[in-house]
Amino acid sequence: MIWYAIENEGHGSIITAFATTKTDLPLPLQRAFNEQTEPGLKAVLWNNIYDTLASQLNINTEQLVFAKQTHSANIQIVMEKNRKAPYADTDGLITNVRGICLCIQTADCTPILLVDPIHEVVAAIHAGWRGTAQNITGNAISLMSQNFNTDPGQVIAYIGPCISQEIYEVGYDVHEAFCAIGLSSESIFKKGKIPGKYYCNLNGANTELLVRHGVLVGNIKTDNHCTYQQKELYYSARRDGGKTGRIITGIMIN
Repeated sequence: MIWYAIENEGHGSIITAFATTKTDLPLPLQRAFNEQTEPGLKAVLWNNIYDTLASQLNINTEQLVFAKQTHSANIQIVMEKNRKAPYADTDGLITNVRGICLCIQTADCTPILLVDPIHEVVAAIHAGWRGTAQNITGNAISLMSQNFNTDPGQVIAYIGPCISQEIYEVGYDVHEAFCAIGLSSESIFKKGKIPGKYYCNLNGANTELLVRHGVLVGNIKTDNHCTYQQKELYYSARRDGGKTGRIITGIMIN
């Protein structure tokens, strides 16, 4: 387990933030769930993943909240009254409720955790290239401001392990989608060896979106681990294929 240290000086809460590795959620445990088609057995196998993760976090499984991710820019606010909702077609979660652990799953895409230490609000965001091109990161900051009076200048952001620019080759469609929202700098795209191909910096793109929405550069912490290259630690869909395991990145106000 990778733990992210979040300072919340002067406030009563302690923020728990983490990303799992292969050791925490072994592939056989996840593959059994991914390959099962019978709904009843699939539910049992998902509960096994819940139990394993909750045990490592020393919390109850009922505290875990997952989004049903679709590479959208949709974000839901999780409150006590709706914590058990299915959160379909959702790639970001926000809460100010203590004891709710927001979780997102990745296997090359960018996981982003946001903390408003003043109003005690947290968010977990899944930002693949589609979500990034739809500005899911900026949407999260805006929703935190609108619903909880968050000042973006006070937000602390953690960008977790994802595929590195060195490895992440994309086509013209991704380049055009990013350029459409002004993400076109040389730091975000480097020309590939083949015409029409580029190497894309997901970390850099989401950092730029955070800054655009008022987050201070000094408040953005980036984990530069590459999910593709660090095979011993992380699952990678591009390296291993779509049926590989998933990294779970989460955050909770204790």
